[in-house]
Amino acid sequence: MAIPVPRRPPGYPSPGGPPATAVQLEFFADVQCPYCKRAWETMKKVLDHYKGRIKFTFTPYALVGHQQAFDAHRALDVVSRMVGPQAAYEFIDVLYSKQSEFSNPQFKTKTPLDLLRMLGDWARPFGVDPLLLPDLMDDDLTYDSVKASQRRGVFLGVWSTPTFFLNGGLVTKVTGTDDVSAWVTYLETFDIS
Repeated sequence: MAIPVPRRPPGYPSPGGPPATAVQLEFFADVQCPYCKRAWETMKKVLDHYKGRIKFTFTPYALVGHQQAFDAHRALDVVSRMVGPQAAYEFIDVLYSKQSEFSNPQFKTKTPLDLLRMLGDWARPFGVDPLLLPDLMDDDLTYDSVKASQRRGVFLGVWSTPTFFLNGGLVTKVTGTDDVSAWVTYLETFDIS
């Protein structure tokens, strides 16, 4: 069986970030994970602190128990491809702000169609037609892109979220629950110019 090779590396590089720097931070995250939601807020502050001096990549990684995450990640991929990286990061904000609306307990009495309607409503302000979103989410390019992120995480040994890699190595000295100052202290040990 052939494994599709994505047209671009998995994940979503931060808008306006440098293409290559001494510090490259990759964040494996699940949009249904409450710890990732907290880590996302911290990462935005870290990125603001370094103002484009870190190459940051948000890599979607749906955990098995988070049943709506994979579809939410596919909607994110559609927004990113159709509108661009800035919109992708804004859509990540939307997904985390609406996290409680598509959590597993909320979906005990809802269907996949309900999720598609929700994602369509949230993608509409970004210029994505909610009626076209299901077809765009089901196309091979979107599916392969999101699966490539999953495969990358499996290959790197990601088993929970949030998980961070710095310059290709697993980050263990700080976690997604640490605050901005802890991250800045950690990152200052690297050459960030």
